[in-house]
Order: sequence, then C-alpha cells, then structure tokens
Amino acid sequence: MTRNHDLGKIRHLRWYILGLIFLATIINYLDRMVWNVTQPYIGEIYQLSNTQLALIVLAFNLGYTLGPVPMGWFMDRVGTRRGYPFSMAFWSSAGVLTALAIPIGHALKSVVPFYVAPVILGFMVCRFVLGVGESGNWPVAIKSISEWFPARERSFAMGIFNSGSSVGATVAPALCLWLMAAFGWRATFVLVGIIGFLWIVGWIALYRPPSEHERITEEELNYITKSDSPDQVVQEVKIMRWTEVLKIRAVLGVLATRFFAEQVWWFCQTWIPTYYKQERNLDIKSLAIFTTLSFLSSDLGNIFGGWASSALIKLGWSVDRARKVVMLPCGLLMMSSLAVPFVGLHLAVALIALLTFCYQSWSVNMLTIPADVVPRRALASAAGLAHMAAGGAAILINLLTGKLSDLYGFTPVFLIIGADAMLAVVLLFVAVGRIDPYRRNEEDEPRSNC
Repeated sequence: MTRNHDLGKIRHLRWYILGLIFLATIINYLDRMVWNVTQPYIGEIYQLSNTQLALIVLAFNLGYTLGPVPMGWFMDRVGTRRGYPFSMAFWSSAGVLTALAIPIGHALKSVVPFYVAPVILGFMVCRFVLGVGESGNWPVAIKSISEWFPARERSFAMGIFNSGSSVGATVAPALCLWLMAAFGWRATFVLVGIIGFLWIVGWIALYRPPSEHERITEEELNYITKSDSPDQVVQEVKIMRWTEVLKIRAVLGVLATRFFAEQVWWFCQTWIPTYYKQERNLDIKSLAIFTTLSFLSSDLGNIFGGWASSALIKLGWSVDRARKVVMLPCGLLMMSSLAVPFVGLHLAVALIALLTFCYQSWSVNMLTIPADVVPRRALASAAGLAHMAAGGAAILINLLTGKLSDLYGFTPVFLIIGADAMLAVVLLFVAVGRIDPYRRNEEDEPRSNC
C-alpha cells in the first residue's frame, strides 16, 4: 500500500535525472560530430586542405577551451536548473546557424583585420560559438551528478552520463551522412541543432536540486544526503576560489593527465572519418559503417569503466585503488594506436575500436576524480579547469593532425597519440597521486616527516 507522504513522488528519481543528463550529452556530441563527419565532403566541395579544415576545428577547440572556466563559474552561481538550459540553448543555436556559415563569413570578412576566405571564416565563427556553449555540458553535468548521487554510485553514474558522448559519436556517422545525402549539409546542421530545444522543455519540467524537489521520496533524499562525508558537507559553507582549487594536488594532476589523454579522444572523434576516407579510400556507405563500429565500442567502455570501479568500491576497496586498477590497463592498451597505420583495414578498425573502448573506460574515472576530491560548491569550477586543459590538448593535436596529414599522412599522428597514452599513465601515478577527499585544514597545516 502506498504511504500518503509518498503520493505524487517518483521512486528512484535520481536515475530519471541521470537520463536527462545522458540525453544532453548525446545531443552535445551529435551537434559536435556533424562537422567531424561531414568535413571531408565539405572540404571536397570547397576545395579545402586538411590544414584549412584544422583551422575550422581550431575555432571550436578555442571556444571549448576558453568556455569551461567562465561556464563553470556561471554554473556554480546560477545553479544547475538554470545553467544547463542556458548552455544547451547556446550551443544548439550555434549548430543551427552553421547552415548560414558562408553568408556569415561574407558579412564578417570586412571587419577581420587579416584575410580569411569567407567560407573558412564563417565556419570558424559558428564552430567557436558552438564550442563555448558545449563547454558548459561537462561542468554542469558533473555538478548535477554530485548533487544527486552519493560517492558509492558516482563513478557508475558518470559512466552512464559520459557514455552519451560515445552514443552521440556512434549515432552521428550514419545519421549525419544519411541526412547529408538526402537533404544536403545545411539541412543536416539545422535538423540536428533543433533537437536541443526539445530537451530544454524536459529539463525545466523535471529538474530541481534534491533538497528542493517536491517529487523526491524521503527515503531517496536521505540516501543521497546521508552518504556524504562530514568533511565534504562542512566545506560546502564557502565557495572556493579558483586559486584555492588549484592548490589541491589532485586537481593539478588531473589537468596535466587530461592534457595528454584527451589528445587520443579528440583525434579519434575529429579525424577518424577523414582518415578512413583519405587513407583507406572508403565510400560514403563504408565510411558510415566503419566509423560507427569504431565508436560503438566506446559505449561499452564507458559502462565498463564506471561499473568496474563502482563495484570495487562497494566491495570495500578505497576510491584511489579502485579507480587506478581500472585505469592502468586501459591506459596501457591505448598504446594500440601505434600499430594502426601498419595493418590492414579490418584490423585497423578493430584497433581503433579497442582504443576508443579503453579511452572511455579511462575517461569516466578521470572525470570522476574532481568529484572525489573537491567540495561540491567548487566542483563546476574544478571541472571547468580540467576541461580547459582538455581543450588545450584538442588544439594541439588538431593543428598537428592538419599539418602532418597534409605533409606525411596520418602515420605520425597515430604515433603521437600512442606516446600521449604512455605519458598519461605516468602522470596518473606521479602527478595525481592519491585520490582522497580534500581536507582544507590538513592541507594548510605543515606535515610531519614521521
């Protein structure tokens, strides 16, 4: 029999909230991947080299790099209920406006102090705005999950939310190439872009913080709030400044580690379709199939990485040990990229699939580390700093890929990302150190050598 005080309540509400965050991340990647999938064909239409295509991708990378810190600050101030729709509307509008990239480029060419071809300028402006808007997704999603999930479930929740990136990357090739073949590239950007506005309606209707939500059961609210450590709760009182967040060793370690590991994923999501078309000579149908297979494994990697570390924590393992036991083999296996240029097509696809699986298993735990060590009111800011480091990595690998692939093909790039994976593993243990909740008083006091 239903208790009176539970009438109108939604059992396990946190999982519905997680479903919305998961959908937002799928939409985020669909809007991002439209360009990545269509760029080899747009490049052919407008006779653009890989170096010129890299400039367009660079604009997105710059927006994505500069956006997280102010976006994280904004999310900490306005909260997740208002902040998430703002970010979604921002990037969805930019996606729709990409259909007008060439007229935008012609309109702006007179105000740019140096010459840029209007076709390149227009796409750069639209992609920059898209990058700024999309950069808000990860800080606000991580903040939302930290509000709704206790530590014991957090990495699994992160795995589900982050798997939205893999689902988006998996769905995008077939969907976007079909839309482009049927309606042209402009309509493709518009149709994908408008999806985000539908999501905003659902978020505003359902989302509130747990303590303010009228439809959460008392049992679930207690489960969420009573699982926090006393140190975490006490430090909620005062918002930490960025300078204070940067004093936490694990945060600095995450910035350094992500800088190298993220180059692997940014190369894959941006350039794998171009690699298949240019170096493996695939037609549009084969390119859609093999690109989809390359990213399908990343879905499994997200779920596995989040589930594995959460399961180990529930068995009594420390957060530090559980995260690193999952991340170490995944980091080492990312070095499989070293062999990709030297094997046949089908084995190359299998190795790229292994690469994306291992990266996402690694990434879901790396994304969770700020939530493990930073007080919640500073979490969006810390996540923003981490994504800023990831954006810097994206800029570097994108520029290297554009230039090197024009000169020597993609072989040197696969060697670079193999080396990046090795450096990320080293930094996980050397720079991040032990993954423990941050205790301000202990950090401020001098430590004994005993």
